[in-house]
Amino acid sequence: MKRRYAVTVAQVFFATLPLWEIYRSFFHSRFEIGPLAVEEIWLLASGLAILFAGAAYALKKGRKRALTAAAVSLAILLIYTLIHARHAAGFDPSILPGAAPSFAVECYYVLRLYLAPFAILAGLFLLDIRPSELMPAVKLAVGILAGVVCVCCLTGTGFATYQDGNTKILGGFFTWLARSGSDDPARYTSKGLFSSGNEVGAVLFFLSPLLCRDALAKNRKWTDLLLVFLTGFAAVALGTRVGALGTLLMIVLTLLAVLANALRQKGFRACLRRAVPYVLLFAVLLGVYVLSPGRALQTRRAETASAERTPAALVPAEDEKLPAYVKDHGWEHYINKWFPEIYPAENDTDFWRRVLTRDGKLNRDDRTFKEALIARVSERDGRGGDLWLGIGRTSGVPYSERDLSFQVQVYGIIGAILLLLPFAAAGIRAGIKACQNLIARRDLTRPAALCLSLIAAFGAAYFAGHVFDSTLPTYALIAPAGMAFALRAEGK
Repeated sequence: MKRRYAVTVAQVFFATLPLWEIYRSFFHSRFEIGPLAVEEIWLLASGLAILFAGAAYALKKGRKRALTAAAVSLAILLIYTLIHARHAAGFDPSILPGAAPSFAVECYYVLRLYLAPFAILAGLFLLDIRPSELMPAVKLAVGILAGVVCVCCLTGTGFATYQDGNTKILGGFFTWLARSGSDDPARYTSKGLFSSGNEVGAVLFFLSPLLCRDALAKNRKWTDLLLVFLTGFAAVALGTRVGALGTLLMIVLTLLAVLANALRQKGFRACLRRAVPYVLLFAVLLGVYVLSPGRALQTRRAETASAERTPAALVPAEDEKLPAYVKDHGWEHYINKWFPEIYPAENDTDFWRRVLTRDGKLNRDDRTFKEALIARVSERDGRGGDLWLGIGRTSGVPYSERDLSFQVQVYGIIGAILLLLPFAAAGIRAGIKACQNLIARRDLTRPAALCLSLIAAFGAAYFAGHVFDSTLPTYALIAPAGMAFALRAEGK
């Protein structure tokens, strides 16, 4: 495959990611070929095509060191995958009702969420793909994501972010002010036609610096400003804290980076003039956020979480009575009613007694609770390799919604380092390039935006999750990572 064809495949791959998410939202991987769903076959086939095309191009250009580095890295990941899957298959299924340890299924999880993205990233690196070649596809993908959410919000159609399944929203943007105080604001948050508002919000958040940079560039188009506005509006409509507040923060930080760059070069006044409509756009988005149901929802949740709860009965001393107590009085101890279903109290009375007798405020954060639950499951599994190789995704542990620590618990310290290192290295690469350009008085806006993008991704991953263990954000993150590695190709 010639390079230009491989670049086209990469562009189509990124541009169609939102369409596949809409498909999954409605059909839930209904159509399969063998053990794989249609969308998974597309992801894997695209990854292989980009990887092999990149390898062929690297051989043609004599980039043997780059090819060797990619091949060795991929080989190390494959070896880890096999060792990890073998270890995960030995998990004790009696610990969790939902556990189904399997070597093949564990390999599939790692392949879909980590090996395939790495193959695509390696292919982009070997193709020496330039930001100017990939940004049109990124803008189209964000345009589809944001456009769908905005249209659904304005028309009062689509699905509510904080509701199970495809629950229709009660009203759109024009009903926000008419919403009564007794209405649940969660029913007015809009995730468009997508299955996960958290995933969409994370993608809009960490890709927004790339869009903002272009909206402030000398050669910007009016569509660049429009895309930033749509992205900000969609992030606010979603109602997630990471999506709304994070995107607004990125709009400000990118502006500061561009102004700092202009101070080091000629044309600061011209940059200020270009920033005027950008600042007005931000002011409008800030006003929209103040009126949004997402802000009302977060305020209500904060008030609910801070409300004191007093248990109506004492924790029973008898172990046989503890499961019934957890079911009837768990809420009074700030315990989500879903947790006893996935980890029954009768299976581990010691854990639940510790949870019930400690300060109830420690149970308020579901993410922290799930981390403690996973740690307890690993403790009960009791195998020495769990720390380094993890207990595996097929152990049935709940997703903690706090990436990085979740990867350590499920894939082990070795796995977390190997699987996340490529994205971290890309962020470091972009940061170093930005510093070099700052010292040399060259344009630093591109590497600074890429560095911001990757930092935002890791920040969202740790505080809110839904980045490294989800298909859409993980594959979308390949774009800024790939562009960061290719910065030298444009000399920026």
